[in-house]
Amino acid sequence: AFENKLIDEKLHRELTAQFLICQQLIQFSTPSQALANCDGLSTQITGNPPKFNVYNIKQKCDGPLCYNMTAIDDFMNRDDVREALKVKDRSWSECNDTVYEHLNKDEVKSQSGNVAYVLSKNFPIFVYSGDLDYQCNWLGGQKWTNELNW
Repeated sequence: AFENKLIDEKLHRELTAQFLICQQLIQFSTPSQALANCDGLSTQITGNPPKFNVYNIKQKCDGPLCYNMTAIDDFMNRDDVREALKVKDRSWSECNDTVYEHLNKDEVKSQSGNVAYVLSKNFPIFVYSGDLDYQCNWLGGQKWTNELNW
């Protein structure tokens, strides 16, 4: 965020110290304790609502997901795409409250063991992290994929 001029040096210093505490909480406390203490830090960078598109920091956020998702929805719901993904009996939705609630319970836990398990079963996976993506930044993606043991 600092390198991309989304925050100033003062906030960068403050957040760096707070994120170090969060890393300790994530490692040594319960997920709910870590989330309670750390969840708002990212909002200090993005704003609420976001002042920039969290998937492309060079664009402004437009709409609830910062994008008009119609083209993606149409593509993902095509029969040939669903068949290629082996999910022909399901329809695509970029957001699902039920899925979110289940995934949010362990948001701060490392999922590398689960990814390694899926890979060990020879399921193909695709990891995407954009160079202008704040939410799933490429530095974080590169770090965890390079450190994954499988």
